Parts: sequence; C-alpha cells; structure tokens
Amino acid sequence: MTNEKNITQFSEIETAKDLIGYLESARRRETTKFLHHYTSLDVAVNIIHKQQWHLCSAKSMNDLLEFSSGDILLWKDKLFSSFMGEDNESIAMWSMYGQPWETGVKISIPTGVVHRWIKNIDTLNEISTSSYSPTGRTAEIEKGSLKVIEVAYFNCHDIEDEGEQILTWSNQTNRKYYFTDSKTVELTGYIKNKAWAYEKEHRIMFSQANEYERGSIAIPDDVINSLTVTPSPLFKGDFLSVLSKTIERTVDVRESLFSRKLNIRTICDRCSFDFKPQNA
Repeated sequence: MTNEKNITQFSEIETAKDLIGYLESARRRETTKFLHHYTSLDVAVNIIHKQQWHLCSAKSMNDLLEFSSGDILLWKDKLFSSFMGEDNESIAMWSMYGQPWETGVKISIPTGVVHRWIKNIDTLNEISTSSYSPTGRTAEIEKGSLKVIEVAYFNCHDIEDEGEQILTWSNQTNRKYYFTDSKTVELTGYIKNKAWAYEKEHRIMFSQANEYERGSIAIPDDVINSLTVTPSPLFKGDFLSVLSKTIERTVDVRESLFSRKLNIRTICDRCSFDFKPQNA
C-alpha cells in the first residue's frame, strides 16, 4: 500500500526507485497531447527523408552540471533524445535549440504515437560521430531498455547546507525526497537542476547502448504521417519550397504562433561600430 502511494502521489515519493517508476509511467500522456523537438531545418529534413531518429550520448548534452552529477559508467550506457512536453510554443526553446532563428523548426509528434512507436522498436543502429552515417553495427533493444521518460528538477546545487531540498515535476512539488550522492548517481538521466525546468523535458532513452556514442532508431510511416513541422517565427525563405526539394511526401506544416509578432535582433545585428586595431 505504501509503495502504491509513493508511485501515485509525487509529493510522497521518498526513494529513487519510486521516483524512477513515477517518471517512467507517462503521467502526463493524457494531458500532454504532443511532444516537441526543436531543431534546425537540415536535421528535420534528414529525419523525415531518411526516417531515422538519432539518439546521442551524454557527451553532447549542453547541461554539464547534469553530466557531472550523474555516474560516468551509467552515462556510457545511455543514449537519448529530448522533447518538450508542452502544447504551447516556447520562445525559450526556439532560442536554445531552434537556432539559427532563420532556419529553426519544431517537430511535433502526438504523445500517444511516440509511446507506441518506441514500444515496437527492437534495433538500434550505431551512427558515426564524424560522418553521422550508419556504421553497420547494430544493437538489439531488449524489452524495457528503450523507453519514454520524464525529467524531474531539483535545487540541490543551489542550496546552503541548511537549505530545504525541493524536487519538482510538472506543477507538483516534493519536499520529502532527500538527496544523497548515491541517490543522485542512481537517478542519472532522470533529474536536472531546476534552472532547466522550463523545458518540461521528456526523453526517449536507451539504457543498454554498449558504449555507442550515437545511434538511431527507425521511424515507421505512421509516425512520419502523424508529425507536424513548424518553421521558426523568424524563418527566412519559402519553407514549403525547401521541404519539397528533398522530401517526396506530404508533410503537415503549421505556422508559428509568433510569426510576424517578434522583433528579435542580436547585438551584432545592430552593431555599427567600425573596429580598427590600435596597431593597424
């Protein structure tokens, strides 16, 4: 009975095992209609054209704090790809991952489709980290080693010795879970610092990667047919024209909510300073 309570109520979780079980149980599947992957146009075109979705090692992650907090041996055995579990567009995600703005895109896949897709995949293809092409080596995906998980966020890197440890997931808060070094290691791949909480991250994660640094899984036609592609609100050029040159199939394209409603410029865009070296 106690274990059931821990699994069903985030605020009551006290063990790493229960937290992992909670994050693997697709709690938001019914309320999160789509999972979104922010990327570049070139990557999106390759995904659709080749029908392969790449999973990367932790070495390529931008959050080195998460990497250093996890266990190096566990990281070696994990490959993953990240999505945002939020039905609204995120300017923060465009700014972080859909860069440059002029060629950024968002790929959206229905959440239920993602879970069914992953459940039926049985082979991982190794991908070269230099050419991004298949090496010819494959790994069998054992049942349960490829899954969709959610990420929880914690403040343990930010508090003083006497501060309160707070764990969050979605709009839920947990003040009972006490972090130790061993617990943090056990949760490698499942937790991040609260600074990243805006990402509402879901991950496709493979946990028996045989130390592959990059891999891919096949995307069946029904998944391709279900996805939607949204160009960045500051996309330059004819998006449909660019797609049609490479992709010989119909793709559902949606306009960004923020199209023609942003006026974002970098400092360099506005810079008029004529720099001349002192010794010129």
